[in-house]
Amino acid sequence: MIIILMKPRHHSIIASIFLILFFYLLGCFAYALICLPNIISLKVKDPYTGNNFVRYADISPYLINAVITAEDTSFFKHKGIEPRSIYYAFRYNIRKKRIARSGSTITQQLAKTLFLSQSRTFTRKIIEIMISFEIELALDKKRILEIYLNTVDWGNGITGCEDAAQKYFKVSSKDITADQAIRLASILINPHRWNPYSEKLDYRRRILAWRMLSLGYITQEEFDNLPYKEAEIPALKKMFGGNIPK
Repeated sequence: MIIILMKPRHHSIIASIFLILFFYLLGCFAYALICLPNIISLKVKDPYTGNNFVRYADISPYLINAVITAEDTSFFKHKGIEPRSIYYAFRYNIRKKRIARSGSTITQQLAKTLFLSQSRTFTRKIIEIMISFEIELALDKKRILEIYLNTVDWGNGITGCEDAAQKYFKVSSKDITADQAIRLASILINPHRWNPYSEKLDYRRRILAWRMLSLGYITQEEFDNLPYKEAEIPALKKMFGGNIPK
């Protein structure tokens, strides 16, 4: 009898939660529509970076592919977000009891860089997803990558691939080698903590190089000539399901 009496109240609580969530999401959507700059303008207008803005055709394919491999392997397939990455990040954050991973795609990272703060809140994440959809609708994939690579933070006050190439390697972004590209891509996880010469990231670089090899972004010869230390095989076997590139 007690259970029967509690059911209506239980349903009322659930209905209230869904109603609150609905209006919350509606508010986020309204903010994204009303308060943000015109994304269409990015088709022809480059965002200000304070450095030389280089075109997609003038960026080393090694760097483009290394960044895609490190940050968003399904970039050319998704429409702005990658649900699986968000789900895995959510599970990881629950386990760690803090926001440690975001599961953001390159498009989401660009949305955050251009239009949002760096705060890690649920509200900002919802708005970020909405903006990402708008970016994907307004711009083609190459343009998104072009803007991303010119605005991404590489630490030490370095913004964009041209600035990073010149200050770290004394070369143009067009002339970045496979090794240099992997070194730059490997520090995007935390550019204010690491630099392309940090030896502690050699393990991560080796994994990134193996992934690029398996995706056809570098040749076996290029892989064999990379200078990184040998990674621990057991961990890599687990990561690659036992299929480690030779």
